[in-house]
Formats: sequence, C-alpha cells, structure tokens
Amino acid sequence: MNYLIILLIVLGVIIVFLLIGINYLINERKRKDKVIADKERIIGEKIELIENSKEAHRKELLIHRDDAVKRSRSVLEGKISEQLVPYFPDFKYEPSDCKFLGSPIDFVVFKGLSTGVVEEVIFLEIKTGKSKLSSRETELKKAIEDKKITWEMHQINLKAEEKNGKET
Repeated sequence: MNYLIILLIVLGVIIVFLLIGINYLINERKRKDKVIADKERIIGEKIELIENSKEAHRKELLIHRDDAVKRSRSVLEGKISEQLVPYFPDFKYEPSDCKFLGSPIDFVVFKGLSTGVVEEVIFLEIKTGKSKLSSRETELKKAIEDKKITWEMHQINLKAEEKNGKET
C-alpha cells in the first residue's frame, strides 16, 4: 500500500509539473502573440504613415507640375508674342524696320529702314505680364544708356591667301 501512495504522490507531482509547464507554455504563447500583435500594429501605423506621405507627396507633385506647366506656358506665350508684336495694331514701329534677335535683346529697330533712310537705331525688349529684365538685359540696357556702342566692320577675304609664297 505504501507503494501505491508513493506512486500516487509521484503521479500528482508529475501532473502538477505538467500543469505548470502547460500553463507556462500557454502564458509564453500569449506573450509572443501580444508581441506579434504589437509589432503588426506598429507596422500598420508605419504603412499608414507611408501611404499618407505618398499621398501628400503626390498632391505636392501635382501642384508643382501645374505650376511648372503654367510657367512654361507663360514663357512660351511670351516668346511667341515677342515675335508677333511688330504686327500688333498698337505697335509704333514699321514691322519691316524690326529685326528679331531674341537674345540678349528681342529686336533691333532700324527706324526708317523701310523708307530708305535710317533715322534711329532702337534696341527693343518685349515683356509680357509681370516679367522683368534679366540681369543680362539690365547690363545691356546700361551699356546702351551709357552710350557704350561702337560701329565696326569686319572684312572677309574669300580669295585664297598666299602662305609662304605658295597659293593654297
């Protein structure tokens, strides 16, 4: 009978250890599940943050694209207008007196050229909207106003030149 009591006690101890082990495993599983759930929540928050960031970036990009298109359109309209302005009704010079350069100045007007007598040479810059002179245009304006203007002629000899006594 003593063996039976000892056997029951040993079985009871084994059962207690098994229950403690099972309880430990259950608690460990719950802890791991909680850690996984926390990590999944954090990952979800990060994904949401990234998605919100992407959407904000997309909206900002659209705004910048629209702005760039508007500015490009404005520049293009200005460039087209610059070339057509001599044909506008309120333009005060004869279109045939105007020679388009585009850069660094839009036109050189040879006032009277169409009648055969050049009375004046005018450097003409065309601006549209709120545009202002560029730094290069401002420098050119100052040079003209300071009368830093020179007439030169460059003669080109198209005939073959003699080099070392031989024709080439």
